Amino acid sequence: MAADLEAWLAGRSVSVLAAPMPVRVVRWYSRHRFAATVCAAIVLAALVAGVLGDHASRLADSRRESAVEEEQGAARESLAATQVEAARELDRARFTFRAYRDARDAWIEAWRKEDEVLASRPPLPRPNRGETLAQFAARTEIALRDSREPLRAIRSVIASRCGDATEPNSSAARAFARDETRDRWLVALGIATRLFDQVRLARDASGLAWRPQDGPGPEKFLAELAALTLQTSLDEALDWDAAHPCRAPSAEDPAQDESEGLPEPWQEVNGTLDRARSFGEDPALRDLLDRATSLAGGRTAVHVGPPPPGTWAQLECGSRPVPAAGADWELPPGFHVLFVAKGDPLPGLFEKGEGMPPEYIDHLFETQGEPIVRQVFLVERGKPLEVEVRHPGEIPPGTIWVSCSEHFTAGNEPDDLPRHRARVPDFFIQEKEVSLGEYVEFLRNVAASGDREFLEAVRPRIRSDDGIHPIVDDSFAITRQGIDPKCPVPGISYLAAQAYGRWKTEHDSAGHLWRLPTEDEWEVAAGGPLGSVYPWGKSFAWKRARSQETRGKEYWAKVDDYKDGRSFFGAWQMSGNVSELMASPFDSLHVVIRGGSWFDDFHGVRVASREAATPSSWANQVGFRLVCEPTRKAR
Repeated sequence: MAADLEAWLAGRSVSVLAAPMPVRVVRWYSRHRFAATVCAAIVLAALVAGVLGDHASRLADSRRESAVEEEQGAARESLAATQVEAARELDRARFTFRAYRDARDAWIEAWRKEDEVLASRPPLPRPNRGETLAQFAARTEIALRDSREPLRAIRSVIASRCGDATEPNSSAARAFARDETRDRWLVALGIATRLFDQVRLARDASGLAWRPQDGPGPEKFLAELAALTLQTSLDEALDWDAAHPCRAPSAEDPAQDESEGLPEPWQEVNGTLDRARSFGEDPALRDLLDRATSLAGGRTAVHVGPPPPGTWAQLECGSRPVPAAGADWELPPGFHVLFVAKGDPLPGLFEKGEGMPPEYIDHLFETQGEPIVRQVFLVERGKPLEVEVRHPGEIPPGTIWVSCSEHFTAGNEPDDLPRHRARVPDFFIQEKEVSLGEYVEFLRNVAASGDREFLEAVRPRIRSDDGIHPIVDDSFAITRQGIDPKCPVPGISYLAAQAYGRWKTEHDSAGHLWRLPTEDEWEVAAGGPLGSVYPWGKSFAWKRARSQETRGKEYWAKVDDYKDGRSFFGAWQMSGNVSELMASPFDSLHVVIRGGSWFDDFHGVRVASREAATPSSWANQVGFRLVCEPTRKAR
């Protein structure tokens, strides 16, 4: 500005336009050379620093990305390695699971075959019309010898059920193999489940997305393992059910039920179900979940047919009459009872809800109208059932009808037959033991025939301190103190009891056949469908039976004593009083005696207790009762 003023005063021309920026910069630089140099250096340094900083940032980002990629790669490699290891354990788990199922199937088959062996004890023959006692004794001896092989098979089964696993095809050996493979399977299951859980947790912790090339995710395999676990729990619960069916109502307490509360194996199924449901709708689980849920619910479809014409039927003690057209019900597993009778139901008999008070129990066996019979059937989980309501028609006098689709025995002692499942066709058995008064009628008939030798062979005797004496004299008067005509006839042999049955058959106006019961028949009549320890239940009760603990100075009780000791089906004194002869072989020389007597303690009067006698031997404490085979088939 000052230069322009000086030029104007000197008369020189002056431009009013500003000099271009480069000119001004040059002029400024020429005047301020040092300052300009410093500024240029600062700008250049800033530019260089910016370039270097950007490069460093890019390099750090690149290194971080490389580190993340390396870390993810290592994580994926670790996941892949764990997945491979888990897949190997899964293959091992699958293999051991198949081995376990095969071993279980083999055990079930071995157990079923052993049940068939135990239930196929050969019956002994009954005397033919016109056959002498000696001839029948000879045939009985031959039959006992012929039973040697079947009895040997039974002894082998008893050894197996007692834990002897020496026979490779026995249930004991099969059970050992089942348990061994099951343990291996559970170990493999635990390892495989742990490894797949590690894969799932590591994946979630790392945030890695599961890529298609990585294959199926761990959830799929965990769902498969959950399905196998659920199947194992289901198998074990069903096996428990097969060995522990629920209690049917007893004569003492019809509402009694051992299934109160969910059994532990089914609690385990419910726990396994909860874990399996966490995998949602996985195809490997869907069908199994539905089946397990249905089975754990404990209800099975049962169709009960219409009652026979002229009869009524009622399910157990509740308010479920069977309609004339039949009924479709959902019933819990276990034994169920149909009460069936002719005519109309007794007023008020089944109006007490699920339980029946004691004053109504007598109506089951002693009614003013027709007797009420019991028909028992077994409901198993997941097995729909059709039940035909049956009634025997006319019931032979002095007998009860035993109708049970299947039954269990309750032996657990070395001399008992082991617990097993069996089937017996419907039959009639005498409600009470054959009394001395009834047997005397037979003796009178034998005496009238003039066969003195036969009379002496079948005459009841008693052994005392002063020797052996007949119970009745030649005029058929009772000679022994303490024995009443209503006492069971003691002191007779197996041959004599069968001879009495033949005589009763020949003099039966209805044409019924009378014989000694087989062990299977006696067992279900005495122990009911579940094979009770005693006819009335699980515990000994001294007021219910004549035994060593209850006899006092007396020995034999009357056949109509101990009413409270009746069995499930209504048979009297099947424990205690006198032991009862069976038409079944004990071994190749002896027949079976069951039930115990006044001579035995509480252990000996158990339903499962077994003793032996030769066909011609007799004892003070041995008597019998008969089975009746009607001429008309039970409807």
